[in-house]
Amino acid sequence: MTGREAVAFVRQHGVVLQSARGPAPSLAEEIAGGPIRGSWWGHPKGQEIFVASEAIADSRDVLVCRLIGGKVTYVHRRLWPALVRLAGRFRKTQLAMVRNEHTASGAHRVRRQAFPAWVPASVMKEAKALSVAEAEASLQAIGAFMSELKTKPTQVSVESFLEKVADEDRRKDCQTLLRLMKKASGCQPRMWGSSIVGFGSYHYKYASGHSGDWPITAFAPRKQDLTLYIMPGLNRYGDLLGRLGKHKTGKACLYIKRLSEVDLLVLETLVASAVKDLKQISEERTREGAAKRATGRAKTRPVK
Repeated sequence: MTGREAVAFVRQHGVVLQSARGPAPSLAEEIAGGPIRGSWWGHPKGQEIFVASEAIADSRDVLVCRLIGGKVTYVHRRLWPALVRLAGRFRKTQLAMVRNEHTASGAHRVRRQAFPAWVPASVMKEAKALSVAEAEASLQAIGAFMSELKTKPTQVSVESFLEKVADEDRRKDCQTLLRLMKKASGCQPRMWGSSIVGFGSYHYKYASGHSGDWPITAFAPRKQDLTLYIMPGLNRYGDLLGRLGKHKTGKACLYIKRLSEVDLLVLETLVASAVKDLKQISEERTREGAAKRATGRAKTRPVK
């Protein structure tokens, strides 16, 4: 792995551990091709791991910190706004920038820059524009956020929450989405966290071992727009989006200012398709998991 490829690896995954095992990919294990026993310095590919680590540390698009378990963690710039938005949920030491320096005498020292001193003004601006739910969704999409970041179902009444939406037109749009998503999912609405109206739930598990639960589909009334959560990802619905009307998109978030600006029949088809696709994906993963467990049991069965 070259230095450029190492930076691309961090960009692809968003959050990467240097060598430790945890809820994010390990750079050292990726280069080594598997788990490493002991220090990676003594590994046959130790020099390659070192060169890759140095290239990442030199990149302006990567934060080197100790975010996960106190271990060296790389966070790509595309996730900085979400990380900054949720900064209150971390210790300051987790978000401090860490840099290794070699002095003229050959000595090695670690230099730290406290949070938020290292955060660019443009990232601060982006973070302020994010809602908490959007920041959580950004991290949830890559599977690297920790249990304390999870948005969970609550006992708060959906109707009482929607009654508090200040704008009358936004309230009416929320009621329309309530009916639309209830029909598409076949599930009753429920509050997730403080501001997300979710329908049903599915269990996700990433290759890293990180897992959790999230609504099959959901929406949240924000100050600037309505946020709809299309969990299979919006990249597979290009044709429908092309016919939808005025909107903006994230990876799995659809932003609509007013429902009067979109085609409701197209929107209903989009939500229904996403629900169907997600259920199919979940069922396929369940079958694959069961098949793997069965294969594992067969391999460990003693020969008679």
